[in-house]
Amino acid sequence: MRRTLRTLNKDSFPDAVPLWYDWDGEQSRLFPSRDTDKVQLINDPRACFSVEDPVGVTVGWVTVEAAIEILDKGGNNLAVKLARIYYDGEQRT
Repeated sequence: MRRTLRTLNKDSFPDAVPLWYDWDGEQSRLFPSRDTDKVQLINDPRACFSVEDPVGVTVGWVTVEAAIEILDKGGNNLAVKLARIYYDGEQRT
């Protein structure tokens, strides 16, 4: 499954990067650290995040268009939760 955040970088060119994510039924939380290039290159809060199955898998995808907010708290807890999913194969809740 691909997970991609699309934003406009500082040169106003579109940028697409893969990211870990969590969906709580109301909002999506993504995990790149504030000091990564993925975050540092964001120029505009308008973004599009998509999750899609690869070619050959029964069609399944979702796209969210929204303004993003970069938070200073909760990143470590989110990283631990997502590492269990992405590395250990736990089911999403």
